[in-house]
Amino acid sequence: MIKTVYVLHHSHTDIGYTHAQSQITRWHGDYIQQAMDIAESRDDFRWTCETFYPVEEFWRRADVDTREHFKALCRKKRIGLTSGYFHLTELPDTPLLASLARRSRVFADEQKLPLRVAMMADVNGCLLAHARCLADTGTDLLLTCVHPHHGYPPLHRRQQLFRWDLGDGRSLAVCHLDHYHIGNSLGLAPGGKGNYVTRFQDEPERLDDDVLDRRLPVYLAELEEGGWPHDFAILTVSGLNTDNAPPSAAVADRIARWNLAHGDSVRLEMVSPEELAEIVDKIEEMPVYQGDWPDWWADGVAGDPEAVALFRYAQRERARLVAMADHLPDADSRPDLSKLDTALGLFAEHTFGHSASVSHPWNLLAQQLGLNNCRSAAEAADAADLLFDETGRRFGGGAMAYDRPPVLRCMQPFGTTVRDLVELEIEEADALRHGLENGRIRVVRRDNGEVLPHQPADSMRGLKALVDLTLTAGESVDLRLEACPPAKPRQSAIVVPGGSYDIEGDAPAVKPSSVRTDTVEIDWSETDGIVAWRDAATGRSLLSPEAKDAPFTLVASRHITPADGESQCSARENLGRNRNAADCRWERSHSLRLRAFTAGVHRDDYEFDCSLEGCEFLRLRLSPWQQQRRVDVEILMHKTGSWDTENLYLALPFSAGEKSEFWVDRGLHVRPWIDQLPGTLADFMGIQDGLAWSAPGYGVAVAQKDSHLIQLGPLEYGARQLSDSPGLAGKLPQPYVWLMSNYWETNFSAELGGFYSFRFSVCWGEELSTPDASLTACRMANSGIRAIRLAE
Repeated sequence: MIKTVYVLHHSHTDIGYTHAQSQITRWHGDYIQQAMDIAESRDDFRWTCETFYPVEEFWRRADVDTREHFKALCRKKRIGLTSGYFHLTELPDTPLLASLARRSRVFADEQKLPLRVAMMADVNGCLLAHARCLADTGTDLLLTCVHPHHGYPPLHRRQQLFRWDLGDGRSLAVCHLDHYHIGNSLGLAPGGKGNYVTRFQDEPERLDDDVLDRRLPVYLAELEEGGWPHDFAILTVSGLNTDNAPPSAAVADRIARWNLAHGDSVRLEMVSPEELAEIVDKIEEMPVYQGDWPDWWADGVAGDPEAVALFRYAQRERARLVAMADHLPDADSRPDLSKLDTALGLFAEHTFGHSASVSHPWNLLAQQLGLNNCRSAAEAADAADLLFDETGRRFGGGAMAYDRPPVLRCMQPFGTTVRDLVELEIEEADALRHGLENGRIRVVRRDNGEVLPHQPADSMRGLKALVDLTLTAGESVDLRLEACPPAKPRQSAIVVPGGSYDIEGDAPAVKPSSVRTDTVEIDWSETDGIVAWRDAATGRSLLSPEAKDAPFTLVASRHITPADGESQCSARENLGRNRNAADCRWERSHSLRLRAFTAGVHRDDYEFDCSLEGCEFLRLRLSPWQQQRRVDVEILMHKTGSWDTENLYLALPFSAGEKSEFWVDRGLHVRPWIDQLPGTLADFMGIQDGLAWSAPGYGVAVAQKDSHLIQLGPLEYGARQLSDSPGLAGKLPQPYVWLMSNYWETNFSAELGGFYSFRFSVCWGEELSTPDASLTACRMANSGIRAIRLAE
C-alpha cells in the first residue's frame, strides 16, 4: 500500500514553445533564482533543475554571491542538478551526446556538487547510446515523464521502476513516470484549472484543496491496481500548469496542508533528485530489461527537412574535425567545439516551434520561433565550416590567392580506409586565371607526377573534377590542377528495347530501360519505376520480393481538411498514435522518364523526370560507379505548400537475400523490433548514417545523408503494433525513409513547401556481410574525403 508520495517540483524546459528562445532561456535562469529565494525561507521546499542548459546560462550571468548561494543549496540537496543537457530528439550522434552530457559532469566536479540523476520529460524514449553516455558521467538514475499524446509509455505500464541493462556490463535505475504535469492535474499546485492528462469527471474552475482530496486517492488506488509494487509513489509538478513554468511556494503550502489532514495515512514529501536517488537505492529488487528505447516523438524532425539536412552536415563535419585533430601534434591546437555543440544541441532540443505554429501559422511570433529553430541548424553548419577552415590551416590550407595555382590536399582523418570520388572544386575566375576549363584540365599527384583520371561534374560557381581516391587512415595526397588539351569523351553502351546503342556525351537519342555496368544492372519502366537491381558480378537481386513499392518511389499522404486553424488542429490531434488519417489520399510518384545521361570515367549519371501530386518539380538522379559496387541517388524536388496534413515517404525495398538481418545505426548497431525494450515504438525511428541488410557472406547498405527518419511499420491507418507484438515476431521490416511531415497540431511547421534535396548511397557485396562493416560503409559514404586548398 502506498504510504508516501514523493513530489519533484520543476519547470518543464521547452526552449521556444511558449515564448522566444532567448526569453525562455533567461526566464529559466530567473526561475532558479526564485527557487533559491523560496528554499532559503523554508526547509520543506525542493527544486529540480530539469535540464542543465538553463543552469549553464544562469551560472554565466550570476555574480559571485549568487553562485555561492546556489552551490550551498545544491549541497544541502534543496536544489537538485540533473545531467541531461536538453530533452533531446534522436538527432544527435553518440559523440555529440557524450559531449553535451559531459558539460554537467565537468560543472558538478569543478563546483563539488552532487550529480547522479538525469531527467527526460515530454519525450517518449531514450536512445540506448544516450543512456550509456549518461552512465559515463556517473548518472545512475534516469527519471522519465512520458507525454502520451501521439506517444505511449514503454513496458505496457504508466509507471514502472526498473533496471535498464545497458548491454555493456552497466545498468541504470529508471523511474518511468506519468506526465510531468500529473501533479498539476491532481491539485498539487493550487490556483489553476487542470485535467489535461487525467480523465476525472469533475472540471473545476480552480484547483483547490478539495480537488487534491478527491483526485489523489483515486489516482493512487488506480496505480496500485495497475501493479505498482512499492509503498511510495512519485509525482512531478510545476508551479503553473504550463510549460516553462516558475517555481511556487504554494506547492509546499499545499503539501503541508495535506499532511496535516491526511499524513497519518499517506504522507506527501517534496524531494530533490539526489534525495530520490537515495530512496531508489534502498530498493533491493527491480525488474531488468534490455534494449533500445525509440522515441514516439522522434518524428518532430520531419517538420523542417532542410534544417535537418544542415544539422546532419554540421554533425558529420564535427566528426571530421575531431578526427583531424587527432593528427595534430599538440592538444592545444584542437578546435573548440563548444559553440558548434551548443547550436547542434539547440536544434536537437525537442521543441521545434511555437505551440500555435499550426493554428496561427501567420502569427509573427510563431514564425519567429520556427525561424530561430532553423537558425540553430544554420549556425551549426556555419560553425562547422569555420572550424574546418581553421583546422585546415593547421594542415597547410588557406585562402585562394591571385598568383597561387590550385593545389588541393585530400585528407582522410578517419580510422579506416576510405574510397571516394573526391570533389576538386575551384571558382570560375580562379580557374580562368590559370587557364583551366572543363575538358581542358588534368589532375596530377604532386608526390610522383602521376596523372589521375578525372571526371567533370556540375559546379554552381566554377569548375569541379571528380577523382577516384583510396586513402588509408590518416593518409593525405596533394593534387595539382593543370591546363591541357581537351580529352575525348568516353563512349558508353546502354541497353534499350531492341538492342544496344552508343551514346556519346549526354542526352541520348533513344529511351533506355536499363543500366549496365561491370558492377550493377538496373531495369526500369515508366509505369512501374525501378523493377530490378542486381549485382552485375553475381546476378544476385538486391530487392526484397515482399516489397510493395519500387526503390526510390515517393509515397505521399494528404488529409484534406477545412482551411481554418481549429479544423487543422483537431484533424491532427485526433490521429492518436497513427501518423496518417483513415481517409487520407495516397499518391505515388510515376513517369520515370529519362531526361539526360552523362557518361563518365568514374561514374555515369542518369537523370529522370518524375511526377507526384503536390510537387511542381521532381527529379531522380542515379549515379552508378564504374569501379565500385555503389550507386549514388539524389531526389530533387519543389514541394508545393499545403495547410493540410501531409507525409512524404521514400521506398527502400532492398535485401541481402534469405536469412537477412536488418540493422540500423542509432549510435549503436540495432535490429529494430528485436533489440528494443518491451512494449516500445515499432513504427519508426531516427537513425544516424544508414541502414543495412546482412546475410551470411553478403550485405547491402544504404547511406542516408540528409534525412533522419525511417518508417518500419505500415504506412496506413490502423491499430499500431509495439516491439513485442506477436505479429512482428520473425518478420523483417520493409523500410521507407520518412522525408517530411506536418501532421502534429502544434510545434511543427504548418506546411512543407520548398526546394529539397535528399541524397543516398547504395552499396553491396561480400565485404558488407556484417552490420559493423555495412554501417561503417554508410558512415564513410556520407563523410567521404574532403579537399582543402593549399596556401603554399
